[in-house]
Amino acid sequence: MSKPVEDLAYAVEEWDEKDQIRKVLARVSLLPIGFGAYEAAVAARPTRRITLRIGLRVIRKNYQEWGPDQPDR
Repeated sequence: MSKPVEDLAYAVEEWDEKDQIRKVLARVSLLPIGFGAYEAAVAARPTRRITLRIGLRVIRKNYQEWGPDQPDR
């Protein structure tokens, strides 16, 4: 029997400019599969902000954080 999607620990997500999740691209139960999904998402959406997370912990991201004293993205 498969797990409910909420029980899949790792999420690959696309974020908007306001630091809100725009879209959940993948949810998986195994980290190696999460890495593959993350890499595929970054390759398919090179200009988008993509993360691989488990809960609140960010495992990978393809962008830098910008503070108020740094230039616009």
